[in-house]
Amino acid sequence: GLSAKEIAESENVSLSTVKLWRTNARKKLREQLSHSGNSLFEK
Repeated sequence: GLSAKEIAESENVSLSTVKLWRTNARKKLREQLSHSGNSLFEK
């Protein structure tokens, strides 16, 4: 994948903005995973 620096350059945004996006995206993903039932992880 692209590094945060490459994304920042191609999207013409600051590096801190990209890092913020990544953090928020990860949080959302984690929430979705926990909401969609932890049965995926229970064996």
